[in-house]
Amino acid sequence: MHASRVSHRHSRPTGPACGTIRRVSARPDESGEQAEDRGEVAPEVAAALAAYAADATAYLELLRAVLGSRLLLPMVPIEEGAAMGAALLTSSTGRRGLLAFTGIEPLRRWDADARPLPVRAREAAEAALAERAEAVVLDVAGPTRVVIDGEDLAAIARGRTLGFVGDRPAWVPA
Repeated sequence: MHASRVSHRHSRPTGPACGTIRRVSARPDESGEQAEDRGEVAPEVAAALAAYAADATAYLELLRAVLGSRLLLPMVPIEEGAAMGAALLTSSTGRRGLLAFTGIEPLRRWDADARPLPVRAREAAEAALAERAEAVVLDVAGPTRVVIDGEDLAAIARGRTLGFVGDRPAWVPA
């Protein structure tokens, strides 16, 4: 079995959520899977976010909750009166992250006019890497911001899941 280690090099984002927004194109999910979705943060994701806010060592549980959840990409106009696209945030250090939200309330906190595009975590990770972003930034306007990057982002984009090899967490084939 091929497994890759889970990155523990994550850090909580600090400072203001600012930077340059760049719009990227995205396609809506046409599967109809989210027909009943009302945009609420999934209870397991809310619990994992609260645990992570209290203790950064809860990052693995947060990743596990996000893997099975729906995220919302904020769709915003990319040209006046034209196409819509998802948003990339560029930090003052030049790192780029695709914005994603765990629910409609955190999305509205960032931009009340953005339209939510429901995607799976894997689709968000794939979109970030396709746009050469280094991260997916969850709930950038709070209350708990999370950056998923590096090996974790790549593993999610490849469809891996969190498992254990012995007593150590690892990304394993789904």
